[in-house]
Amino acid sequence: MDNNNNQPFAALEAMLIKFAKDADQRRAEFNEMLKKSKEEDDRRNAEFDRRNAENDRRKAEFDEMFKKSKEEDEHRKTEFDRRSAELTAQLKQSSEDFDRRFAKVEQAQAENAALIKSQNQQIGGITKSQGLIAEEYFSNSVKEGKVVLFGQKFNIFAKRVPGLITPAEYDIVLSNCSSVCIIEIKYRVHDSDIPGVLAKVDSFRINNPHFKNHRIYLGIASLAFEDKVESEIIKQGIAVIKQIGDSIVINEGSLKVF
Repeated sequence: MDNNNNQPFAALEAMLIKFAKDADQRRAEFNEMLKKSKEEDDRRNAEFDRRNAENDRRKAEFDEMFKKSKEEDEHRKTEFDRRSAELTAQLKQSSEDFDRRFAKVEQAQAENAALIKSQNQQIGGITKSQGLIAEEYFSNSVKEGKVVLFGQKFNIFAKRVPGLITPAEYDIVLSNCSSVCIIEIKYRVHDSDIPGVLAKVDSFRINNPHFKNHRIYLGIASLAFEDKVESEIIKQGIAVIKQIGDSIVINEGSLKVF
């Protein structure tokens, strides 16, 4: 009887023990899950913090790049404004220098014209020198447009133009928007005159920097040429301008652009 009466209690006790073990196991599993969940949350929080830190770093880098870019833009603008101001000042100075030099040229031409007029008045009916005769003849011919030089029309004529920077004189200077013609006038041309005419190209560019991009042509005008000198002049790329009868003849077959 006692064994039979204890069986239900034994079964209940076994069931309670099993229930307790199951509860312990489930508690352990829950704690494990909770631990893993916490670890996952910690990992995610750490990843979130890392990404926030990375975003902050990138934002800081972007802000620094933007700041540097802005500073560079401001520096470039300041440099551009400075250079623009310098260029404007240089252009103004260049324009003023040109006006001043041109005024000197005009003054020199006016003084030369006055001097020639005074000399003419003084000499009266005295026969002019051979060189002056040649100069007046060719100057008047060119100035009055009796000839077309090198297939071009020159709208500016100047005679006896002095050098403003280095000592020089150019008997006739003709110019337009793209070309300059320098004509040396001689009553009689010798072969020793050729180097001096060629040297006028460099001296003219020095004395007249505003013509630095113009094409330059050279010509020698004379009433007489020594033997073989004319062919040597043509060989050097210089135009030969001479009088034949009442006309001006120009030999520019081998004309060179300087």
